[in-house]
Amino acid sequence: MLRPSLRNSMGVAAIFASILFWISAWYEKYPLLIKCRDSLLCESSNWQRNGRFLDVLLFHNQAFQYAYVPLITKQIYQFPAAISIPDSAASTVLKDTLALQYDPSFPGKLITVKSEQIDLNSGPVYLILKSANSQWLAPFLAKPNGKVQFLKTGKPLFQGGTAQFMTESLPRGMYQLGLVQQHKLYWLPQYFTKTD
Repeated sequence: MLRPSLRNSMGVAAIFASILFWISAWYEKYPLLIKCRDSLLCESSNWQRNGRFLDVLLFHNQAFQYAYVPLITKQIYQFPAAISIPDSAASTVLKDTLALQYDPSFPGKLITVKSEQIDLNSGPVYLILKSANSQWLAPFLAKPNGKVQFLKTGKPLFQGGTAQFMTESLPRGMYQLGLVQQHKLYWLPQYFTKTD
């Protein structure tokens, strides 16, 4: 049988270890939680503005038309408020461009956009694709800062980020790329054209 003082010490150590484990697990999954939240908000905005999602294949969008429209019409389901896009007249034009990588072998034809300039520690950053007829949003994902760097800087995320979207659901056209962060709109001198 353990002495009461040893039993109390083991209990305190177990509680401390479980709290440390919980904090470590939360820290490791924090960027994924942020990405999930931002993806849901972007897709909600894309549906409300364009009637389809950007991150799913085209045949999924057609199936969602049959499922979502009656639920929304009958007010059984309600989307969260769309992400507000600032007025283009108050926007800033940046000189930097983003690195685009196209993967036609991926179902839905995936495009990956990378930027080292953005800072997701100060709030979500969204990639905006604007054509003459539509506006689409995709969230940026950041990597977690190292634990030592986090303790030094207090920032849980690395500088820079990656956004991905599938081109299959986009209508044909030329899209200007931009960034939305903290209710500000930044246009880039860069365009993406969907031809097929």
